[in-house]
Amino acid sequence: MPIAAKEVQLPEDIPSRILNAALNVFAEHGYNGAATREIARRASVHQPSIAYHFGSKEHLWKAAAKAVFTKFSDAMHSNLQNVANDEDRLRRLAELYVRFVAGQPEWATFVIQEGMQTGDRSRWLSKTWIEPQAWQLYKAITGRDWPKRNKAAIGEAVSFLAILTGSTLIFAQKAQVKRLSGTDTSSPDFIKQYVKTVYLVLKALQTNADFGR
Repeated sequence: MPIAAKEVQLPEDIPSRILNAALNVFAEHGYNGAATREIARRASVHQPSIAYHFGSKEHLWKAAAKAVFTKFSDAMHSNLQNVANDEDRLRRLAELYVRFVAGQPEWATFVIQEGMQTGDRSRWLSKTWIEPQAWQLYKAITGRDWPKRNKAAIGEAVSFLAILTGSTLIFAQKAQVKRLSGTDTSSPDFIKQYVKTVYLVLKALQTNADFGR
């Protein structure tokens, strides 16, 4: 009997394995503490493969940032487009956000690691990915954009992203939560309940949005 197409598991290509490993290592150790040797080990590739596919450690870091931010941005666009009702949009966003971070908890710690830095790399991440995604989230939460994107507007949009990122750090701290409370943050029941919690956070943010006033 032929294997159904949905059951076929294709192996990840080498660049994808390197990117996934890099995101984890950068999230755990930050850029300066991340070793390409460790990234290669986790990706099960030879270390020269990183230089071959990405050129340098910094290029690999930027590629990892692009991959994870693009993945979330695309998911938001496909799941929230043409949803005009505020209630439906917030519920969909809560579910999407929680399930995304639960499945890729290193995303939040990756953002936080760089948020503590002040150099060119952090500025690049802010302008290229953080600010655009903050606007995307802000519009998804409120259903509208700011009349003018001044410093006050950017501050509110980025604060929304920071609050959401903080609210889902529990998935990045899975081992500690399990050790202290016995709760498995990857269980379907926990995720389902946590979606409701994040929905309430989104509702509060929507209620208190300034809208540029």
